[in-house]
Amino acid sequence: AVVAEVKAKGRNAIAVSADVSKDEEVKAMVAQTAERLGGLDVVANAASAEEWDRVMAINARSVFLAYKYATKQMIAQGRGGRIIGASSVAGRVGGLELAAYTASRFAVHGMTQTGGEHALDNPRTRKKNKITVNAYAPGFIKTPMIPGSALRKTLGMPDMPDAGPEVVANLVSYLTKPESYL
Repeated sequence: AVVAEVKAKGRNAIAVSADVSKDEEVKAMVAQTAERLGGLDVVANAASAEEWDRVMAINARSVFLAYKYATKQMIAQGRGGRIIGASSVAGRVGGLELAAYTASRFAVHGMTQTGGEHALDNPRTRKKNKITVNAYAPGFIKTPMIPGSALRKTLGMPDMPDAGPEVVANLVSYLTKPESYL
C-alpha cells in the first residue's frame, strides 16, 4: 500500500523484507535497495549499533530493571514506595543528532507511564499498592559535561538561567514526599 502511494506521486519505491535488528539483513536490505533503485541517496540514522546498544543499556535497560525489581520488592513489603526515573527533555521533544539518547529517554517516559499503572494497582488482585512512579525530564543542567548557556547558544536555543544539579536534587527530593502523588 505504501509503495503504491509513493508510486502514485510519480516517485519510485520498493518494499524489502528484513529483520532490521540483524546486522547482515540490514546490510542486504540496503544493498538490494541500492541495486533495484539505482543507488542510495538518503538515509536517516545517527548512531552506530554499538553506540545504540550502550546508550540503550545505560539509559533504558537499567531503568527497566530498576523499575521491575523495585516494584516487586515494594509490593512484597506491602507499604508502598516511590520509584523515580531520570529522563530528559529530549525524551519529550526529541533531540537533534541524538537518536539513541532521545530514544532511550522516550523509553524512560513510556516505562514510567506503564510502570506507574502496574505499581499503583495490581491487576491480579486489584489491590492498591501505594507506589508512585515518576520521572523527571530536565533540559540542560550545568555540569562539567554541559557548559550551560554556551551550548544552548550554539544550538540556537533561548538563553535562560543555568540550572545546576541542586535543582534536580530538589525536584527528586519533592518526589519522595507523600504529597508528590499530585
